[in-house]
Amino acid sequence: QTKAFTSMLVSLLADEGKISWDDHPAKHVKGFKLFDPEANEKATLRDLCSHQTGLPRTDMLWASGKASKQEMMEALAFAEPTHKFRTQ
Repeated sequence: QTKAFTSMLVSLLADEGKISWDDHPAKHVKGFKLFDPEANEKATLRDLCSHQTGLPRTDMLWASGKASKQEMMEALAFAEPTHKFRTQ
């Protein structure tokens, strides 16, 4: 549900010209960093919304509602991918 909602919001903002699907996430989310250097350098909002970063499910980062945004960003930087960037 949250992925669909987030993707819809990104689509609306892109249609309004306020963001681009090809923007790097760090342009909009302070502290965004991925473990994989290639993914960290090349990732776009499109990659995040289509699960092309190679990361495994990270639901546990936010599901409990106890982790702060800062804690989630820090955990994301250490989450090792299970697939190569943009392959699945």
